[in-house]
Amino acid sequence: MKGIDLSHHNGEVDFSKLKSQGIDFVILRAGYGKYAKQKDECFEANYLEAKKNGLHVGAYWYSYAKDAVEALAEAKTCEQVLYGKQFDLPIFIDIEEKISQSKAVDIADAFCSYMRSKGFYPGVYASKSYLETYMQGVSQRYPVWVAQWASKCNYNGCYCMWQNSDKGRLDGINGYVDTDVLLEDDLPMYIINNGFNGYVPEVPDKTKLLVIYLGGEKIFEKLL
Repeated sequence: MKGIDLSHHNGEVDFSKLKSQGIDFVILRAGYGKYAKQKDECFEANYLEAKKNGLHVGAYWYSYAKDAVEALAEAKTCEQVLYGKQFDLPIFIDIEEKISQSKAVDIADAFCSYMRSKGFYPGVYASKSYLETYMQGVSQRYPVWVAQWASKCNYNGCYCMWQNSDKGRLDGINGYVDTDVLLEDDLPMYIINNGFNGYVPEVPDKTKLLVIYLGGEKIFEKLL
């Protein structure tokens, strides 16, 4: 799937024009830092328009955390901002700051563990060099969205999404936009079916099950 990521820096976006240009999904900046007032100014409007136009939607939170304690505070604020919404793509923590380098793994763990405990499907965004230098092993625990602005991604860890450029051009967006590729096309259905990010998993109606027991042991079950 082809997508883009957006923040208030992109200004007003005409989402109705995106799908006709091959865009399948958007990752929206929900905010940054640890205070509610730091919610992205365009997040609400971008969320509503993306949903209305049938795009898959995820979100990211830009981190300024220096340690796990501050990352936990950011996660709690992010949870508040996302409350009541549904996302069929992961909720990423965006880690780029130099102040985070020495404790980048702790920061990712604190944010993602909290979000996971609240029913979200969290992941980590960072550049290829940042991931390989400061966050070794993270890709084994969380979905990774790697930034490498090139014609090919050669990150040596696992990743589900690749940000391949910051110089994309699309009708409906003024100026450049970040472009992305989702490598796991079944990820939205996985998130929905498992009840992450505001979705409720479907539970079969047990009154419509045909169950056959033999000697007290269930030997056959069929959903009618």
